[in-house]
Amino acid sequence: MRISEPLGFLNVPRERSNPNIHICQISQGCNFACSYCIVKHARGKLRSFPPEEIVEDIRSAVADGCREIWLTSQDDSQYGMDTGVKLPELLHMISEISGDFKVRVGMMNPFSVLPILDDLVDAFDSDKIFKLLHLPIQSASHPVLKKMNRLHKMDDVDEIITKFRTRFEDLSLFTDIIVGFCDETDEDFEETVEWVKKY
Repeated sequence: MRISEPLGFLNVPRERSNPNIHICQISQGCNFACSYCIVKHARGKLRSFPPEEIVEDIRSAVADGCREIWLTSQDDSQYGMDTGVKLPELLHMISEISGDFKVRVGMMNPFSVLPILDDLVDAFDSDKIFKLLHLPIQSASHPVLKKMNRLHKMDDVDEIITKFRTRFEDLSLFTDIIVGFCDETDEDFEETVEWVKKY
């Protein structure tokens, strides 16, 4: 039997190791099943926290003097797939909070970014959102991606990066890569190396 989070999970007291940074978890779990990942088994299906609780949590942190808000989850771009209020709408709500602060959006998988891409780019246009895109590809080889049960193609990744970089010339791009995945060949590895060189 899985124990669910307590009522008011977001608003429990917490200690910050850096008084300027507030880490806000926006959801728990995942609706996908990459072959190397245990999240779905350990955390269960996606459960997005109510947007009004997230906004209140951030408003309280800003009142405490925090100047950076880090939105975190197993995959930020899945936020709201289970409730209807998607990540772009949440970011608009957060951007309307008064105060001097910036938001860092955490890791987003390419396959969960695609359905919200245009709205997400628009939401990032706020002065309160860091122009930082953490988009894990894991591999640039399609045979390896298939074995990983990743649901994106590299053309999808290129489209996402192009749309973000077209709007935000100063974009910071992060990715995650798994090297030496089961049956990865030298050719598969070189595809990933070439993709890294490209960007």
